[in-house]
Amino acid sequence: MVVDLPWPKGISAHNEGNWQGRSGAVSDLRLIAKMIALDAMARGQEAVRGEHVINYRFFVPDRRRRDRANMVQVCKAFIDGLADAGAIDGDHWEISWIGSVEVEIRKGNPGVRLEILPK
Repeated sequence: MVVDLPWPKGISAHNEGNWQGRSGAVSDLRLIAKMIALDAMARGQEAVRGEHVINYRFFVPDRRRRDRANMVQVCKAFIDGLADAGAIDGDHWEISWIGSVEVEIRKGNPGVRLEILPK
């Protein structure tokens, strides 16, 4: 399964303060991912059952230095949305692995592509 998602605005791996301050952005990203995954499955993409690998491709808007681990962490809400949609069975350590993490510049249309493959 491959899903293209928007750039995760409103949260970062370094958000400070109370969790309630960022809960709205996290909920929004989770819902966006759920809806995109449901649409992908309605268009014929199959859910990935059991063990899987998630490959991340980030299309960043500029050359600013970014930490790959932090970018993956910010996608947690997206992964939860995929699980909510039934596109994956979950994201716990027994079934989910982080695969490749690639980054390229795409100034006009930043975003994230997640490729979920059976392990």
